[in-house]
Amino acid sequence: MTVTKNGTSQVSDKNSTAPCRDWPRWNKDAKEISGILRLEFVKGKDIPHTYPDTSSSRFVLVRVGNKHDYCLPVSCNNGEPRFGMISYFDNTMFDNMLVEITVVWGGAVRDSMVGRVCIPVKELHDVREYHGWLELEDSAGNPAGSVYVASKFRCEEDAGFEELFRDAKNELSEGGAQHARQV
Repeated sequence: MTVTKNGTSQVSDKNSTAPCRDWPRWNKDAKEISGILRLEFVKGKDIPHTYPDTSSSRFVLVRVGNKHDYCLPVSCNNGEPRFGMISYFDNTMFDNMLVEITVVWGGAVRDSMVGRVCIPVKELHDVREYHGWLELEDSAGNPAGSVYVASKFRCEEDAGFEELFRDAKNELSEGGAQHARQV
């Protein structure tokens, strides 16, 4: 991820969103990153229709380390679902962990992955805030649409930590280690 002169940030190279299987899961030299990560999933774009029947719907599954959360779309029309979900992750994280964002078709019999993108926690930590489209890839590495994500990462010594902590505390008290809120 790079931060431009006007303060916006963008994913700069293909490797930063490589399929999750290409990233190491554990490294003895990993450094601890303590803080609060807030992820907001706004909407999807050009997401393929895997199952044409109406008994299935898309949802977002987000995983940070061994914690995960998911949400159903608020509306889902023609490959452009609107999600409006906010998730907080407040446990200790490590710089080699990934934020794995997966769009899934929830079928009547089984779920099927539509697309996935992985971002190292360290990149979100270094940038502190990210707002933009992230390209999804299916299991074969083909484009599978994109999701608009807004993230905010704050460490205890950062300006804005108290506000984010207060928001997270209110949400986390209702739902455990992480909690999704429909907005």
